[in-house]
Amino acid sequence: MARFCAPDRIGPRPFALDLLRSLWRLAGALALMVFRSGGKAVVASPADVLLYCGDQSYYEARFRRIHEGLSGRTVALAGIDRPLLAMTFRWAETWRALASSLWGLPLLLTVSIATGTNLIKGFTRGIVTYGQARRYFAENPARAFLTYEENNSTATVYAAFHDAGGRTYAAFQNGIWYNDEGFDHLRFDHLFSIGQAWIDRHTSLGSRFGEATAIGSLAIGSHRADATLVAPEIDVLVIDQGVPDLGAQHWGAAGASGVSRFLEFVRRFASDHPELRVAYQKRLYSGPARSAEASLDRLLRDAPIEFLDGDGRSAAYRAVARARAVVTMNSTVGLEALAMGRPAVFCNFTGSPDYDVVPGPLQVSRPDYSLFCSRIDAALRGSVGAANIDLDYFISARTAEAPRLIAEALSRSL
Repeated sequence: MARFCAPDRIGPRPFALDLLRSLWRLAGALALMVFRSGGKAVVASPADVLLYCGDQSYYEARFRRIHEGLSGRTVALAGIDRPLLAMTFRWAETWRALASSLWGLPLLLTVSIATGTNLIKGFTRGIVTYGQARRYFAENPARAFLTYEENNSTATVYAAFHDAGGRTYAAFQNGIWYNDEGFDHLRFDHLFSIGQAWIDRHTSLGSRFGEATAIGSLAIGSHRADATLVAPEIDVLVIDQGVPDLGAQHWGAAGASGVSRFLEFVRRFASDHPELRVAYQKRLYSGPARSAEASLDRLLRDAPIEFLDGDGRSAAYRAVARARAVVTMNSTVGLEALAMGRPAVFCNFTGSPDYDVVPGPLQVSRPDYSLFCSRIDAALRGSVGAANIDLDYFISARTAEAPRLIAEALSRSL
């Protein structure tokens, strides 16, 4: 419940109003579960391993080599031959969890009022999440489950998987996460992290896991990118992290103002240094998010910046291999660039050290344009890079072995 009920997550509403709103939502959730309780579930054949891949492109970029390493095992692919975790309810399972804990509602209500912490909100979210996940794992049974949605691995999803007969709930780190909702109090049987730094962060924020293995970058492990074999032709490669009107896709702590400042610094730097080839590596935008491309054109207009399209797979890594220096806010691609032998500059404009990636000469720790320029200049001159940090602590040197390490660990768990 801790992920959903902290006082600073209530928002602008008065506490009493927020508490009443949560009680009303609990009643609404019960009504919705009753409404959706009909129908007989179609249960798929049990699998040894269920890989939660999302779609074909993500499977190719992250999961194919793990799948190949699981030869001889029955593997199901969520998002390809199995559905994704859907927002549906199984009334019987959810009611059982709710009925067994309704006795605690008066206690939760009393503690909520006494402490000003809305525990009812967390209770409601936990029950509904359990019902959704319990139904999914009952209809898509597997002995082992591997997800890339590490930050969604709540204790309720973990419990639902095991209650449905699962044995090993595993997740790999799919991005840099911080002291935000979505990274605290998680639960795993096995966590695969890109480096020991993030295992330590999980521990400090209350996550619990049976095992934790630093595997490096699964993306590099799948694509086997080697920048040392490529001659640099881009001076500065900027990694796309969203635009203000869509929200920062990887940077909730900075908010729209932080993203705007970052893009303004990029535009200004490119304009001030026309002698440098500055490229902007875009994400793969589709659907409603396509408007982000128009925003980028508007925010970076009149600056000599080359836009590179993203493909959701290896385009960013090919661009990194061609770059002399990489600039990002907090993208994992920055750490992967260091692992590939390219210097990367990380920009933390929040004013809080909690959001530093690699503190030191690679970090722009405040919204200071002069500091921004000096850090990039040092990267271009080769005076900062992986040698300036304990790289193995942030991204494991075993990155090329990442898919094999995951496949072997899953096989052992069976």
